[in-house]
Amino acid sequence: SFNRAAEAITGFKISEAVGKKYWQVFPSEDGKEDPQLRTFIADHQQSLLRETTIIRKDGSRVLVRINSAPLKDTTGSKIGRVVTFEDISLMKNLSEHIEERFHFDNIIGRSKSMLKVFSMMENVIHTDSTVLITGESGTGKEIIARAIHLNSDRKTEPFIAVNCTAFAESLLESELFGHEKGAFTGAINTKPGRFELSGNGTLFLDEIGDLPLSVQVKLLRVLENRQFERVGGTKTIQLNSRIISATHRDLEKEIKDERFREDLYYRINVINIHLPSLFERRDDIPSLVNHFMEKYNKRFKKDIHYISPNTLKIISHYKWPGNIRELENVIEHAFVVCNSDAIKTDHLPLKLQGLLKGGELSDEVHTTPLEEAEKQSIANTLQKFKGSRLKTASALGINKTTLWRKMKKYNL
Repeated sequence: SFNRAAEAITGFKISEAVGKKYWQVFPSEDGKEDPQLRTFIADHQQSLLRETTIIRKDGSRVLVRINSAPLKDTTGSKIGRVVTFEDISLMKNLSEHIEERFHFDNIIGRSKSMLKVFSMMENVIHTDSTVLITGESGTGKEIIARAIHLNSDRKTEPFIAVNCTAFAESLLESELFGHEKGAFTGAINTKPGRFELSGNGTLFLDEIGDLPLSVQVKLLRVLENRQFERVGGTKTIQLNSRIISATHRDLEKEIKDERFREDLYYRINVINIHLPSLFERRDDIPSLVNHFMEKYNKRFKKDIHYISPNTLKIISHYKWPGNIRELENVIEHAFVVCNSDAIKTDHLPLKLQGLLKGGELSDEVHTTPLEEAEKQSIANTLQKFKGSRLKTASALGINKTTLWRKMKKYNL
């Protein structure tokens, strides 16, 4: 049957499609029958899956996935084919967008410390060595793990992420390795675990430093033997995925305190990638701020492109204990409460507003990133108001004298 979904994909109404040959509804690029598609659909021996581009009624192109399977009667004899198709253009675009987002060139960071991270990532993407990503909470460890996966030879395979703190100890083993039906109370069906679901892709074990010792023992055995069994099962399953782990903890200290196994540490720490805190990569703050401003302008449909000098001072000098995650939250907060085209100090969370007077800003910060961002902000505002100093000063939340002094300083 030709249903409403088929109408939406092809552009043909049901009344128009009925009675036509399949290639008239699914024409190839030249508007004629695609011989490969004909062979594909006519194969009566097996179920087949294929992606192809078809021409819609209006001439536009759409990427579809076609599934062709034998149709049998009650005796099991083949009497034809059942062909289903779905529009996967959005899925494809989303996949390409995700891949582009996690390309090294699109990860924000040009500070020396981040360039070292990128260099290490380049070295590991085409290997199968286990990787341990360390760094404070909010530094972007999962982003780095996904980037390694999507730039590796495994990019078309699954990326499965597990937060080791998200499950109770009694459930964690089942989540990781799966379980057989009846393995424990409540196991009403067989369920594959994250190791099994990762297939030939990448398994990301986030916050591995919080893994209970009882599970650490079993994980070590899996990494050593590259095989495992489901809980309650006897069938051995081969481990084919790459393992990337991450933690905000000092695992060497955890080992000394007997909370983490030393032998497991050496298994997961073949390659170590340490992510610097945001305070250690201050040169990247202006770029990150610009990125988040662009993101929230789109999300909230606003037009905010300027930050007052005092706000920039706070953002550039604050120590950011929550790192990039905290910075993004602050920018989002500012966008929610800001009803003008410039973010000022009173748009920041109260905790940050008091820093200018409270003396809690770091005095260890080089001023170059701040000055560059401030200069750009003033230049952009001047351009918007066609050189009007009065309007520029008002938009930036400073007086005309301060604006004049800064324009002179930056040769604007």
